[in-house]
Amino acid sequence: MKKCNCLIAALLLISLFAAPYVSAEEPELESTAEYQKLAAFGIMKAEDDIVYYDTITRGLFLTYIIRCCDDIPKIIDVSQEESPFTDVTWAGEDRDAIVLAEQLGIIDRAENGLFRPDDNITQPEMAKIVMNLLGYDEVCRMAGGFPMGYVSKAAEHGLFNGCTFTPEGYITKNGLAKLLMNMLESDMLYVKSIWYSNSKITRGYRKAEDKNYLNYVYDIYKTIGVVSSNEYTSINGTAEVSTGQVMIDGQIYGVAQTKAAELVGYNTECYYRYHADSGDRELLYAQPYRKNRIITVDSEEIAASSVTAEKFCYYQDGRSKSEQIPKSATLIYNGGQMKISAEALCPELGTVTLIDNDSDGQIDVIRVMNYRTIQVSGIAKSSHTITDKLGGEAIELDPKNIDYDVILEKDGQPATFESIEVDDIISYAASSGNKKGVKYGIISSQTVTGTLAAVAEDSVTIGETEYPVDKTLQGSLSAGEEGEFYLDFKGRIVAKKSAVDVVYGYLNDLYMDNFGSVQAQIFTENDHWVILNLNEKVKFNGAGGYPCKSFYLYCTEELEDYRQLVTYTVSDERKINRIDFAQSFAEYSDEEERAIDENIFRLSHAESMANYRSGMKSFDNAIMLKDDTRIFMVPSQEKGTKADLDDFYIIKPATLEADKKYYNISGYDMDRSRYAKVCLLVGNTISIDKMGSIMIVDSIGKGVGTDGVEVDVIAGMYKGAMVKVYTKDKELLKGFPTLDKGDVIQFSLDASGSVCRIDLCYDYTKGTLPSEILTGNLYGRGTFIGGEVYYTDYQNQRLLLNSGSGKAVLYTNAGTKVYIYDTQTEEFSSGEFSDIEKGGYVFIKTNYYRADEIIIYR
Repeated sequence: MKKCNCLIAALLLISLFAAPYVSAEEPELESTAEYQKLAAFGIMKAEDDIVYYDTITRGLFLTYIIRCCDDIPKIIDVSQEESPFTDVTWAGEDRDAIVLAEQLGIIDRAENGLFRPDDNITQPEMAKIVMNLLGYDEVCRMAGGFPMGYVSKAAEHGLFNGCTFTPEGYITKNGLAKLLMNMLESDMLYVKSIWYSNSKITRGYRKAEDKNYLNYVYDIYKTIGVVSSNEYTSINGTAEVSTGQVMIDGQIYGVAQTKAAELVGYNTECYYRYHADSGDRELLYAQPYRKNRIITVDSEEIAASSVTAEKFCYYQDGRSKSEQIPKSATLIYNGGQMKISAEALCPELGTVTLIDNDSDGQIDVIRVMNYRTIQVSGIAKSSHTITDKLGGEAIELDPKNIDYDVILEKDGQPATFESIEVDDIISYAASSGNKKGVKYGIISSQTVTGTLAAVAEDSVTIGETEYPVDKTLQGSLSAGEEGEFYLDFKGRIVAKKSAVDVVYGYLNDLYMDNFGSVQAQIFTENDHWVILNLNEKVKFNGAGGYPCKSFYLYCTEELEDYRQLVTYTVSDERKINRIDFAQSFAEYSDEEERAIDENIFRLSHAESMANYRSGMKSFDNAIMLKDDTRIFMVPSQEKGTKADLDDFYIIKPATLEADKKYYNISGYDMDRSRYAKVCLLVGNTISIDKMGSIMIVDSIGKGVGTDGVEVDVIAGMYKGAMVKVYTKDKELLKGFPTLDKGDVIQFSLDASGSVCRIDLCYDYTKGTLPSEILTGNLYGRGTFIGGEVYYTDYQNQRLLLNSGSGKAVLYTNAGTKVYIYDTQTEEFSSGEFSDIEKGGYVFIKTNYYRADEIIIYR
């Protein structure tokens, strides 16, 4: 029987000593609710080193236990008393706490005189110390003493509930925070008397009715309820409390250092100190309670077109969701109550938070923050006024104004008006309709400088980091753009400061009038001719400034040919104040590396002749091109003569013809991967890319081009869709006076996206369908063929038609596009291979017998 009892006792002991939970990876201590509560009570402090500990030592544990004793360390000074332990020295970090704990009877003197302050504390040791502090020492002795009695009674009080331990069984720092909170909210025995004699403190106890340790020692109490009002507004209407107060379930509390005023509408867990002399309740800790059901939606994820005053619609993880809004719900908009409307529920920038604070499945409160973005251009300190570089109205942020309060935040911390600087981004929101308003400003001084490596619809990439972009900037940023970009508090790019506006251009002529003014005729990267005055002094190749007359004489008398690609900048007065000619460096040399890093304008590589390789987008793999590389097409000019200005144009790589030879090719500002920012081709002609898609013309109209001038607009079916393309100018279509509905064309676009070249592939406007068309070699690239269909093999997707030189068999594949033009209704539509009929007429663009695009004329 004795053996059985011993076995049961042993098993009980093992179960009590076992760590309740072993943590593989814990959250940061400061982020836990337990730490934040203990910090609010003054028990854990920001300057503590506990954040660096994985486990807790015996000495450190007692330091926190003594802090929980509140006034006792202040009453009893042990700093001059001898330590009762030989290994607890005057220099020991936890020395006073250990000595005081021994005097309080929380710990006992060891027979060998040692305390072992640096050893990790065990679970039974913690149980004994805490149960002694709570007054249950005698109870635990009667329950079996150390260790079983203390551990079993600690378990009854839930002291180790939720605590985390290492695999070795030692408590972690997060586990300690949880243990201390369990202790503070545990029942205790009331100390009815304390006496001190022979260096020992003796206490007499009785039950502390309806009080836990936190109440008894600290006068701190816990409450859970909905914050119904702050000093600005209430979920019931106007504010019901005064400055610095909130109302929770009808009781008024001072907010003190908490953020309780921001929790209107939330079911909130609060700890407050009760001041018996005044009856005031001062909040120490306030956070939303787990009972809330909270849905927070960023403005960009709101399905605005579907939102009504009765239904809120949004996207989450790519899925469409919605919440019904009952008539009883309250809307807090920018800190003030207002009527619920679809417009109010769709902020331009900010968040919508829906709160079900009583777990009944219905939304009780909706909180909306709608920010306006401001970039500070001016700060009037006397009137506390901020002007907006982005063009919005100025705002006043006077901290002494009695009609409103100003709440500013910067880097997550409270800020002042004096902390605002020019070019800061302020996300600004203001309440309205309150007796007293509130103005919020979240200040960001964050910027990122660099080159836009990639530009998507709503984001850009700088370096290897992707940044969201405010919609006001979307469409105005381009890959390769350099500058300083300003971020708001959410990390979005909301404004930019471009790098020095350096422009590429072809310097074609220089003039000097009788008054010494010098003008430059330049064909710009934007496909325009400009004539600009030079500044009185001009910086040349990074040096200067040179008098403009000296620069003119240098170019016209000393240079063999000044006609070349240049970069230049223009002052606010529209005068050239800097101009650079390209410098050359030995390829792959240290000098070229330095020039790349310093962004020096460079002629990187030149070829007298090279084939354009479309697959690699390169001229014989020597000069690589990106999709946005600007290509200057310049005619040959004899010295002393001038070419027709209409023969200059800007193209993109897509306009170049595959495997065609080009001459006099120069690549400028190539990077280490041989990609050129700009290319110059001299003495070449441009033709339409025969491999490009065809367009079936629908109509010719008028429109406004990129520079605001009226141009011709061609509408038609292109790549399966009806589109409109704008011509470069009104001169282009003069070469095609009969272009009309049903005609087939190919075209090329310049850098600005305007049609700069047209090729008429098929003239339907002649009124009759020709029976035979064949351009070029049938077994070739970009050949056009038209004629009557003799046979269609629908199973194998083959067709036979008269090519003008016998009957041609053509095949199709999954990429073949089929269009239908109804000659009776004059309507266009997309078709299928099965729409091709024997005896019908088709026009086809082929590539080595493969039909790429087919037009069926019915």
